[in-house]
Amino acid sequence: MPLSLSHFNSRRALRAALCVFPVVGATSTGAVSLSGALSLTALSVLTIAISSRPAAATPPVRGILMRSISAAPSGADGIRLSVYGDKSGAKVQVRLLSAAQSGKLSGFFASELMVVDFEGWKTVTLPLSSFKFNSDTNPGATEDGLSSASALGQSTKIQIVLLGASSKLFFNDLAWASGDNAAAPIGDFGATGAKEWQPVGDYDQLRSVRFGSTTVAPYAKDGKPSLQFIVRANLLDEAQINRPVVNKTLVAKPTMPYAVFARSPFDTVYTTSVPSATEIKTVPTLSVTACRDQKEPGTFAVYAAKAIKNATVTVLASPANAAGQKMPAGSVDIRVVRVGESPTAPELLMKDDRQSLTGGLPVVRLTGDATTDIPAETSKRFWITISVPYNQAPGVYKGKLRFASAGLTPTDIPLTVEVPNLELKTAFLQYGVELKNRIAEAGEAPAGNALSEAAFKAQLANIKDHGFKLIVLSNTQNLGASLKAYNDANLSRTGPVLIAADDAGKVSQTEAMGATLGLAPGFEMYYLASDNVKRGGIAAYDSAVKQRNRNQLTGAYIQTIAEYDALKSSLNDTIGEKMAAVYPISSEYGQKILKDRKRSTPNRDYWTWNIPTQTPVRNRLYTGYLLYQTGPSLYGALPGPYQDIPTGAEPYDELNPEDGTANMTTFPVSSGVLDTVQWEAVRAGVDDIRYIGAFKSATRDLKDAKKRKDLTDEADSYISALMSKDLLSLSPAQIQANRAALLRATLNLKAAAAGKTVKSIKQ
Repeated sequence: MPLSLSHFNSRRALRAALCVFPVVGATSTGAVSLSGALSLTALSVLTIAISSRPAAATPPVRGILMRSISAAPSGADGIRLSVYGDKSGAKVQVRLLSAAQSGKLSGFFASELMVVDFEGWKTVTLPLSSFKFNSDTNPGATEDGLSSASALGQSTKIQIVLLGASSKLFFNDLAWASGDNAAAPIGDFGATGAKEWQPVGDYDQLRSVRFGSTTVAPYAKDGKPSLQFIVRANLLDEAQINRPVVNKTLVAKPTMPYAVFARSPFDTVYTTSVPSATEIKTVPTLSVTACRDQKEPGTFAVYAAKAIKNATVTVLASPANAAGQKMPAGSVDIRVVRVGESPTAPELLMKDDRQSLTGGLPVVRLTGDATTDIPAETSKRFWITISVPYNQAPGVYKGKLRFASAGLTPTDIPLTVEVPNLELKTAFLQYGVELKNRIAEAGEAPAGNALSEAAFKAQLANIKDHGFKLIVLSNTQNLGASLKAYNDANLSRTGPVLIAADDAGKVSQTEAMGATLGLAPGFEMYYLASDNVKRGGIAAYDSAVKQRNRNQLTGAYIQTIAEYDALKSSLNDTIGEKMAAVYPISSEYGQKILKDRKRSTPNRDYWTWNIPTQTPVRNRLYTGYLLYQTGPSLYGALPGPYQDIPTGAEPYDELNPEDGTANMTTFPVSSGVLDTVQWEAVRAGVDDIRYIGAFKSATRDLKDAKKRKDLTDEADSYISALMSKDLLSLSPAQIQANRAALLRATLNLKAAAAGKTVKSIKQ
């Protein structure tokens, strides 16, 4: 049966809960994705069903403080703590984590949410029986209750979690409890005690948390220091601190009541974002570095103190080098970023974000100048994609963009494009995306996941443009037409295409169909085993598949370590190729790979996640550095879905946080595909791997030539240090800086190979 996600009132609400869980580090809570707990049905991969909506969805996690605690005393049956509230409406949760939860997936026991609708001190006792186990693969699930503290095992950690609204809270008297009485304290909150706590989470969560010890009345309870826990949304800081100053400056300029500011492409700019007084002092230069045959984004935003109508951004001067050589027309593409109705909605890249997005295939302009309106006291972001042709001469190219609106003084934004003398090869990892769409059959009207042939081919071209060469065909209706379109699109002439099949007979039928389409002799297909197959004996199924054709490969999704152990014999069989294993990042086994940075199967192994439920930064890391960090790298990644439109739903339901039912990485329009920032982040991750490939190739060339062992040793240490970082804690700008440093090191290695004087790869 398909997975039922009954705890969430919409896919939008689900993302709000999912995208904020930490993935690596001390918490072990995991990054959760829809693909984390799936059941495969015959000829249908990653099938998700969303049931009726409950009254409320889990609010997003804003901040987490954690510390290790000693074992509970005998008789302890609860957790007791005092909270000083601020009437913020925020929600507080206590979580208990253990490394020894026998028989369970990794996760945590969580108390019920406590609403901070009070002011002053309030003491609460949380019975352990009220702590429910939350699985990484199904957040919000209330499976087993915590019978006693002894069930936690050893190495227990406690978390204080703030969800929902920003808040300023104070905590004291944290203790194990017996009944309503304190049984044993869990650390104090003095200067030393506060240092035992640490914030955990990803970059957005970490930068929002402020904490420490305080003895200031009334926050010091009964003369004892309290733990101060402040979570401030950065948007709130901008609105309260930046807006008054910036508005005063801009309103004084009647013909220019706006300011241009720039931030890293994958650092979200909301409509409510406000630049600082420093950011508006000068017009930023938009600087982009892209190798030949690469597409790279740059962004800037405009904050308007007064409403601006019909604003446009155009290419005033095409990028040209010092010799006057210009980049070709069309190498600079400008879009308006349409932010959805909630902070977790998709960020669409449009030519005109005022156009209506309703129905299955809205008529949306995909060419021409970027045009928009900017309401008063809001920001609007513009997304610039630089496409460098494969034959572009290396060098620095300078151009100009212009932001203009009738009656206002325009602003020219300098654009610098650096094209390094470096050829990026295709990524050395395999990338496939789950494609739930198919070509409509003869006489069938295109609707939902059934597309016209032209629309299906446009999607394949877009997938290829983002560095993906493989597809997972989840919808096998009219399979022959989909396979032919894939073959004609030249994504990968030898596959593999992934298809689900419950028995070897269906495998034979599919193979016969493939032969009639003129697929290459070596064309590979993965046949993904359903749960039914796994329960019935996957080894026999695996053997039957491979005996028909060596290019047929069995695949299986693996959730738990126990399941991996049970399938190990098939993963390492001797019949042709080894079985392909696919690990959801959020699964117990996926989390083990992240934690240990060690894969367990040496051949074809992938991980998967749900792209729309993750932030752009996470999508980039999952596709790039984190994938490589699993050392040595997994074979590749199979995320998705590219688009998923359930029967009766419309794709743009996704934009409504209350009613959204579609699950979209990109969106269909009458003239092609509407990209999102989330999908562009995936492209950036693929390019990160291409840059790593260039670095490794340059290092290998020096080693093969037996030259400059000092530099090759430095290179080995450099890449090891980069991959040992807590990558999820890095800001988007820091991730981009890592790529720039890697590029500089690669160019230095190549220069040394050419006999030039190079003292260090970092020079």
